[in-house]
Amino acid sequence: MHQKVVPEEPQVVNGNFELITAGADGNGMYTITDHLQNRMALAPTDGRADGWTTSGSVYLVPDQWTGGCTTGGTCPSTVVPVPGSRYNDTQLNALEACPNSCGGVYVSLEGTDGSVQQSVSNHIVGNNYSISFVAMSNVGQQPATMEVHLTGAISHELSAKHLTDESTEPDFKQDQLPYQWTSYEFAYTPTATDVEIVVNNVVPSTTLLIDKFDIDPYKTALLFEHDEEAPQLAVVQLPASR
Repeated sequence: MHQKVVPEEPQVVNGNFELITAGADGNGMYTITDHLQNRMALAPTDGRADGWTTSGSVYLVPDQWTGGCTTGGTCPSTVVPVPGSRYNDTQLNALEACPNSCGGVYVSLEGTDGSVQQSVSNHIVGNNYSISFVAMSNVGQQPATMEVHLTGAISHELSAKHLTDESTEPDFKQDQLPYQWTSYEFAYTPTATDVEIVVNNVVPSTTLLIDKFDIDPYKTALLFEHDEEAPQLAVVQLPASR
């Protein structure tokens, strides 16, 4: 008898930072559980960003807050953006909203002292995986540059560069991020079952906005437990050669 054993796949906990939200409303828009007009600073370990550890200037930001309400709530017909309450463009208009799938909040890393990190378990050593996310630069500032560092894995981008000092080189780097939400992904191969992901911004006086982290296996192996002896194959006698 052969029993299939499907290994658990690695998953980013709270990859879209939505544990603070109450879920989607009738219009498919996520609403904030607690009133969150302004961006909210996150402590190094903060229940409002469960799954992630943060350091430095890291903020949780309402996605479609427009100066007094969330889009999923009851908004007045005329909304006047409030400077400093969330990220606005140079005319104080709310930034382009992340698509509905991004939910009610995203995260910002201001300057170079902020970072978010998470250790993701259940990797199969030697398999290939891809990590995806969305990111953008804050409007009105110089473009941000995003780096992702992995511990317990090496990215295919890093391998392609034939770099040997994996401890200092980023596994992913995107210079001058655009001023609109853009999707990114890169492939990696784990060298350990637990892979730590660290995200940071490397350009001073800029703000990096991030959301929607997810991991997908390129191919998940199926393991089989054999609880019976292998069948004996028939022996075929070939005629002797002349």
